[in-house]
Amino acid sequence: MTQGSTAGRTPQDELERALAALAERAPLEDALGAARAVVAERTAAVTAARALIVTESEDVRALEGATWRRLMAAVRGTTHEELSRERAQVVRAEAAYVLAVDQHEAAVAHADELRARLARTRDAEARVRRARGELERALLAHGGSGSARLEEIATQVATLRAEGTELAEAVSAASTAAMLLARAGESLDEAIEIVASRRVLVVPGAPWDALAIAAEDVRRATAAVARLDAELADVRVVRMGSVGLDRLLMSAEAWTDAFVFRAGSGRELVRTRSRVSNAFSTACHLERSLTSRASDVKARIRALDEERSTILARS
Repeated sequence: MTQGSTAGRTPQDELERALAALAERAPLEDALGAARAVVAERTAAVTAARALIVTESEDVRALEGATWRRLMAAVRGTTHEELSRERAQVVRAEAAYVLAVDQHEAAVAHADELRARLARTRDAEARVRRARGELERALLAHGGSGSARLEEIATQVATLRAEGTELAEAVSAASTAAMLLARAGESLDEAIEIVASRRVLVVPGAPWDALAIAAEDVRRATAAVARLDAELADVRVVRMGSVGLDRLLMSAEAWTDAFVFRAGSGRELVRTRSRVSNAFSTACHLERSLTSRASDVKARIRALDEERSTILARS
C-alpha cells in the first residue's frame, strides 16, 4: 500500500518516531534523577579532596617552619622522615583531588546529556496523537485494516529502539573501560618490575617516567569505569563501582618517594594491579553480556518490522 508521507516518511514511520520519544521519556527522567544524585556525590568528594590538600599542606608547613612539632621531631631525630611522609600525603591528596575533579566533570557531562535528550521528548504526546490520526486516515482511505496491531508494533519497536540505543552506549563504554584497564595493567607490570628490581632507588629518569605513566593510566581507567557505571545505570545493570582504584591511586612522586617506598610502594602497586585485573575481567564480561542483549533487541526489531511489512502489504 502506498501511504501519504512527510519528507519521505510514512504515517507509520512518524508514529514509531513519536512513540520512541514517548517511551524514552520516563527512563530518561529516572536516569536524570540518578545522575543528579551522582553529581551531588561527586561535588562533595571534590570539596572533601580540596579540604584534605589544605590540611596536608598545613602539616608540611608545620614541619618546615619554626613550630613545636618541628622542634619535637628534631629532638627525636625524625624530622626528615616525618617531612617525607607529610609531603607524600600531600601528593596523595592532590592525586585524589585530580581524580575527584575528573569524576565530577564526567558526572556533570552525563547529566547534561540526559537533560538535553529529555528536552527533545517534551512534545512526544502531541506527536503521537497526530501520527496516530494520520495512520488511521491513511488506512481507511485505502480500505486497509490492522491499524490497532500496527500501533502495538510501533510501540514495541519504539521501546526496543530506545533500549538498543542505551545498550549501544553501554557496550561502547565497556569496550573503552576494558581497553584502558588493559593498558593500565601493562603500565603497572612495568612499574612493579622496576620497584622489584630496586632500580627506582638508584637510577634517575626512566623509572620515574614508568611510574608516572602507570599513575596516569590508572587515572584514565578509573574515569572510564565511572563513565561505564553511568551507562550501566541506564540499562539497569549493577554498577562496577570504584573497584578500589581510586583508593590506591597515587602520582609518580608519591610512588618514588624514598619513605613511601620503604613503607610498601611495591605492595600498593601489586594491590592496584590485582584490582585492575579484576576490573578488566568484569568489563570484558559486561561487554559480552551487553552485546548479546543488543543483538537480541535487534532480532526482535527485525521480526516486528517483518510483521509490519506483511500487514501493510495486505492493506
